[in-house]
Amino acid sequence: METSFSSEAWSANRAGSETSTSTNSPILIHLLVAGSLITMVLLARYSYEYYALTSQEDHEVEWATVVFYLSAAVAGITYAIRKRRVFDGLVGLFCLFNGGEEFSWGQRLLGFSPPKYFLEANVQQEVTLHNFFGSSVHNLLFSLVVVGYFVLLPLLARYDRGRKLLDKVGATSPPVAFTPWALLLSGIYVAYPIHLSSEWMETILAGLFLAAAAGSGGKILTSRKILTSISLVFLAMVILSRISNAQEKIGTPERVACAEAEVRNLLDDMLRGGATTEKFELFTLSTHKRIFVAGNRGYLNAERFKEFVSTRCTGLAAEDAELRHRYAIDPWGLSYWILIRPLPDGSRSLTVYSFGPDRRRDSDAGTKTGDAIDNDDISATGIIPGGNGRETKDETPVFSVEP
Repeated sequence: METSFSSEAWSANRAGSETSTSTNSPILIHLLVAGSLITMVLLARYSYEYYALTSQEDHEVEWATVVFYLSAAVAGITYAIRKRRVFDGLVGLFCLFNGGEEFSWGQRLLGFSPPKYFLEANVQQEVTLHNFFGSSVHNLLFSLVVVGYFVLLPLLARYDRGRKLLDKVGATSPPVAFTPWALLLSGIYVAYPIHLSSEWMETILAGLFLAAAAGSGGKILTSRKILTSISLVFLAMVILSRISNAQEKIGTPERVACAEAEVRNLLDDMLRGGATTEKFELFTLSTHKRIFVAGNRGYLNAERFKEFVSTRCTGLAAEDAELRHRYAIDPWGLSYWILIRPLPDGSRSLTVYSFGPDRRRDSDAGTKTGDAIDNDDISATGIIPGGNGRETKDETPVFSVEP
């Protein structure tokens, strides 16, 4: 017999006759959550480069998050409209918002450049709202929503007055069996014990939102339905990832040539043009930053990007070049990056690169040990001389807390 649960049936129990909510939640969901956490840890420990690449933007983990959230939004909003439940509709809109924010509302998928305000004020120079705030503010707000939904609502649903309040505002409580997972996942999300672990936490939590939305109205979730849904999510994840990787293949030679010239000129401005500042010398360990962010924080002097600003690209409008040069973005509307690596002789390698035509990082740049630029990422690399002659150790941690 297949295990099933109803996300509303348990909330209708009265005091003194409550059943254990864990029996109303399929064991398969708990196994999937536990398995995802174990997989994350094992990959981070024993296959870090693969783990890092799949966890970055526009790769498998993020696309799974997008599909989970958008599916939860469809299920939740549909149920809210049909039953006229306002709070459930707001939860659906929250999932829709998160899903859209995860892939920058199609910016990288469709290939449009962000408006000027996003380039200047958004910390990731993307069409997203949550990146107008610092990561600490965003993480706190996200965790509060998760705890409020998966902890506070089930707590209220245990009491008559709480159930009446939830019915009044049109709120359907998720299964109480999800509460421990929500607390653990949000805790890991904030603590960030493993590099990129927050991406995995978002994916798993998005899956829990989908499970809660799919069970609204007393719907039964069977193991078959769960496996079918997971299979469809992974299929959509693969398709979206491949679409992202195949974008902008038509008419790119001019843009590729432009990006190649610009990364060379950016590198030349930093190595020989005086575009680096004294603060730049603080980068003695591995460093990975957007050029515009590094300039805002005083590591680079944008006024000395003379070679970069003088770059002329065929096939691109002059006003487009002026905007891109001002905000250090490539011909595809994404940030140029710098990657600094310490070398054994005390010098440092400096790489300037663009995500290239597919608008996503395909290389292992920015991972713990990788410094290769692969696939269609476009780069230029030079050496910053060092004077100590001592071996410099790359101390970038995989695990923030040693296991």
